[in-house]
Amino acid sequence: MIPVAGVSLLTATVLTLAVSLGAPASLTWGTGLALALYILSVWGRMRRAARFYILAAIAASALAAAVGKLDPEALRRAIAAMGFVATLFVSFGVLREAALTSPLVRRCGRFLAHRPPGWRYLALTLGGHLFGMILNFGVIPLLGTMVTEGTRAADHPEEDADQARRATVRRLRMTQAIHRGFAATLTWSPLTVSLAVILTALPSLSWSAAAPAMLAAAAGFVAIGWVMDRFSRARLRVAPPPASPEEEQGSWALVLPVLALVGAILGVGWLMEEVFGIRLVIGVMLFVPLLAAAWIVLQDSAVLGFGLALSDTATRLGHYVRDTLPAYNGELAIVGSASFIGGVVTGLLHADAVPGLLAGIGLPSWALMAIVPWLAIAFGQIGMSPVLAISLLAAAIPSPESLGLPAPVMAVTYSGSWALMAASSPFTAAVALSARVATAPGRPVGAAAFGARDNGGFTVVCALALSLYVIALTRLMA
Repeated sequence: MIPVAGVSLLTATVLTLAVSLGAPASLTWGTGLALALYILSVWGRMRRAARFYILAAIAASALAAAVGKLDPEALRRAIAAMGFVATLFVSFGVLREAALTSPLVRRCGRFLAHRPPGWRYLALTLGGHLFGMILNFGVIPLLGTMVTEGTRAADHPEEDADQARRATVRRLRMTQAIHRGFAATLTWSPLTVSLAVILTALPSLSWSAAAPAMLAAAAGFVAIGWVMDRFSRARLRVAPPPASPEEEQGSWALVLPVLALVGAILGVGWLMEEVFGIRLVIGVMLFVPLLAAAWIVLQDSAVLGFGLALSDTATRLGHYVRDTLPAYNGELAIVGSASFIGGVVTGLLHADAVPGLLAGIGLPSWALMAIVPWLAIAFGQIGMSPVLAISLLAAAIPSPESLGLPAPVMAVTYSGSWALMAASSPFTAAVALSARVATAPGRPVGAAAFGARDNGGFTVVCALALSLYVIALTRLMA
């Protein structure tokens, strides 16, 4: 029996990549048909939130068409945006499948989770950042399992209440480190949905042109988290336990292969952009599935031998198309539909509306950019997903050229705002997963509490820093 959902999504991916490499733009209509078939085939298993986003996308299209703002080219661009997101999921999903079964990743994760107290936050936040590029928010349950193992005393307050209290605080701080490190990847990594959406909204901007500014923002978020942890009341109240034998084992050399993997992905993407003129994110999406397949073969070869490893890899890739791609329906429906809505809304807005408003109230464009992070955080608190919030903001705010802003400033504003939504919004998968990891009998943690109470201060400080950074960057690059 043909796996209709998986094959449909794979077809949409191939057509999207073909158009990105210069094939006729009319192939995008084929992408739209393939995505429609995928949605129909998985509709019965979708969550209500995912269905809501799809229906909202249809309603936005109907509204735009009714007022004469949805011509065929505008619809094609909106479908292309949704296809681009689907391609990102399919391409990087293979890498996540390979990483989840890698002994190397588990050894490295265990080493980071068992660092001595003085190094633990920094090690885990860098681990959350590094693995987040490969696993997306899958890094949270991966490292979170190791956090739970290392703080088992928190689950048994009846045995030693004082030790349980210390372990509970330690579990929260370790989870915060992983969560904040992952959120920082969204500011700059071309392996994330955030950059895919933002670079689609800013077609004149290349990743390499904006990378230095975005990397600086990521470094700032990581540094702020580390400083806040060093001086947190919880840390000062709870003395660190002596280092365990596990914390004395291993070496930082375990991190080097993972760094090399990420470096290879970015390096090949950059090379394809420089040599062939292919956008870096497209080059990465072409290369990553090949790298992931080779990684699976390498893992299996150590156990099965090369011949059987090839056969097992083919089986795993077949399972990926048959079972895993249909399971992406919730994430893909929400993120893809939000991208589609952003594309449709662009046609509804008058190009001179925002510049005219800014001129009327005397607000400079750099001040508008400084306000964006706070708007995004507020949208996240009322249930709007990061992809929809940033897509709508990017659609409402004109191009950098229209506002007289450097394009990297706009990119770092959007990506930093996306990261802060992921850090604080209780409606994001990252916050929900982190809340589960941080929970202990003596301190239950819900998504709302983890986002607002446990990360609220961090989010506010980072938002203030981002606003000031955007203002300074505008002055420097003007």
